[in-house]
Amino acid sequence: MRLAEEILRLACHKKQKPVHYVSTMSVLPQSSILPPSGEHEWIMKEEGVPTWRGLDLGYTQSKWVAERLVRAAGSRGVPVSIYRPTVTYGQAETGEGNSRDFLYRLIYSCGQLGFAPNVDWNLNLVPVDFVARGILELSMNSESIGRVFHLANEQPNSMRDVIDCIVSSGLPIEKVPYEDWRRRLLQAPPDNALAALAGGLPHNSPHTHPGIEFRCDNASLVLRPKGITCPEVKGATLQKYVTKVLEAAMHPAGKVNASI
Repeated sequence: MRLAEEILRLACHKKQKPVHYVSTMSVLPQSSILPPSGEHEWIMKEEGVPTWRGLDLGYTQSKWVAERLVRAAGSRGVPVSIYRPTVTYGQAETGEGNSRDFLYRLIYSCGQLGFAPNVDWNLNLVPVDFVARGILELSMNSESIGRVFHLANEQPNSMRDVIDCIVSSGLPIEKVPYEDWRRRLLQAPPDNALAALAGGLPHNSPHTHPGIEFRCDNASLVLRPKGITCPEVKGATLQKYVTKVLEAAMHPAGKVNASI
C-alpha cells in the first residue's frame, strides 16, 4: 500500500504520468478459491466498486486499499487504469509457476503429505503470459484510461480438476475428505508447503456458488480484435502445471520455502 502511495506521488510530480495498477480479482471476496459465507453478488462486473466486507486476508485488504487510492487519484485527474486478473498461474507452454502462489503450495503440499482434499471449489485459472500480454496491450490503448479491466478465463476450472490431476499423477497420493486432509495438514512437519497457512484454512470445506461469472467486457472489447484470448487450462495443460509442481515436491533440490 505504501508503494502505491509513492507511485501516485511520482505520477503527480512535475509532469503528470499515467498509472497502470495491477490489482487482483480477490478484491471481490466471492471470487477467491475459499469464498466467504453470506450473500454476495456472484456476477462480477468490471465497473463494480468492491466492498471491504468479506476480505479476511491482509493481502487482499491491502490490495483493496491500494485500489481505492488509485481510484481517488483518478477522480482528481490522474490518468489511471486498473487490471484485475483471476488466479494467475503458470506459463502456458512450460507450465512453470510461482512457488509462493497458494495453488502451487497446495499441489506441492499434497505431494509431500500423500493426501489431497476431495473438494470442488470454484477456480478460474489464467496463464501468466496471457495476463502479461493482455495488460501490455491494454496499457498501450489510449481509451484504457479511467477504466477497470478483468482478465479471466471464459472456460473456468474447478479445484476438482486440479485434485484429479494430482491423484492421477502416478504418485502415491490419496484423495480424502476435506476435514481429514486439513487434520493431517495441521499435523504435518513445519517444512510442508502449506504449514504456515494451515491454521487459517476453514474447518469445513466452503460451499461454492455454481453461477459465479466474471464479466470481461472492457478487456474483450480491446483484446479480441487483436486475437488475444485466454487459452483453456484443462486436460494436458493443467496436467503439465500439476506435474511440474509434483516433480519439484519429489526432488530434494526443489523444496519450496514453507514460510509466507
